[in-house]
Amino acid sequence: MDDRVLIRTRSAIAAPLERLTKFVEEGGPHPAEYDELSTLFDEIAVRRTEGDLESITAFAQGSRGAFNSTQTNQGFVCIRPHGYHGDFEIIDRIYTNWVSPDPTLERWDHFFQRSSAAKAVRARKDYCHAVLRDIASSCPSGAQVLNVASGPGRDIFEFFVKHADLAHRLRIHFVEQDPKALEHARKLVSPFLSRITLEHNNILRWRTNQRFNLIWCAGLFDYLTDALFVRLLRKLAGMIYPGGELVVGNFSNRNVHRNYMEFGGWQLFHRDSTKLLSLFKRANIADASARIGEEPNGVNLFLHIRKASP
Repeated sequence: MDDRVLIRTRSAIAAPLERLTKFVEEGGPHPAEYDELSTLFDEIAVRRTEGDLESITAFAQGSRGAFNSTQTNQGFVCIRPHGYHGDFEIIDRIYTNWVSPDPTLERWDHFFQRSSAAKAVRARKDYCHAVLRDIASSCPSGAQVLNVASGPGRDIFEFFVKHADLAHRLRIHFVEQDPKALEHARKLVSPFLSRITLEHNNILRWRTNQRFNLIWCAGLFDYLTDALFVRLLRKLAGMIYPGGELVVGNFSNRNVHRNYMEFGGWQLFHRDSTKLLSLFKRANIADASARIGEEPNGVNLFLHIRKASP
């Protein structure tokens, strides 16, 4: 009989989690340590296996609020207080550059807000404004706009505040499946409800006979499988007036902080330009052309689909 004692080997992520614990003990990273911390999340992603969930959970529970409370943005991501990742509140925190008022936690949020993903989300708000300016300028008699999965509504609110000279040309309809998001948006855009309507619905099941000059969907398609992507793309394209445009956002593979996002469970389908154009072709949308745009960071891509004019 073999009398040797079997010794359980230490998890491969034990060492990087220990180094991450040191950041917790020091109150978060300083700017000079951002690259080191980012590399640490990359290392954890490479080494992580299915059996490591218990170790990660134990780390989070002992993280002094950094990963186990809503008092930091990454803690908010880990906890998912609204039941899903990428909810309206975390998006609004990113839009407003929210940092924890707790001085023992604020360094974590400075790192979060400087991540490639957070920068891309803020940049897509500016991209939205450019798209709205274009449609308002090209439709002096007025344009109908559909805002799909409208979230916090801050992108539209800020456009109306900053561009009163053009905003009066737009009528914007929000469709959002989270009632809390819709209520948040309703309060935010309340000064402009003469130009904005809001509807609680799931866009995959929504039916309407209305047509739009512009359909804007910033942050839904990168949660969809390829099959759902094509299905919804085809559906929305059918709601565009001839000469109108559908604009769909999707994170690209240039998101260098992807592993940091996914450490908290926030997972997206990252797609490059070639993939987005191939999905457009699969949708087989008649009388339409496509192009790819991007925000300045190159992290958030935008598939523009334009229906041919009559």
